[in-house]
Amino acid sequence: GIAREVVRSINQIRKDKKLTINDTVEVSYFTEEPLTLEAIVENKEQIQKDTLSSDLIKNEALREDEKSEKVEINGVGVWIKLT
Repeated sequence: GIAREVVRSINQIRKDKKLTINDTVEVSYFTEEPLTLEAIVENKEQIQKDTLSSDLIKNEALREDEKSEKVEINGVGVWIKLT
């Protein structure tokens, strides 16, 4: 479902940044779509585990952050940033 697509998107960004399994990241995200947001919140621990993330934080400012990446998940825009 949605959580699996979020994991896939985060892991693709990790790969693009040439991160390894030894690199833990903090993930910030934002979406305006309620069902997508709910899926991320409800599956936070699993998403963190599957993406080697120390935290998963909602951050509305990502829409304006040029370092964030906008991905499409089931036709919904989700902004993601790894730090």
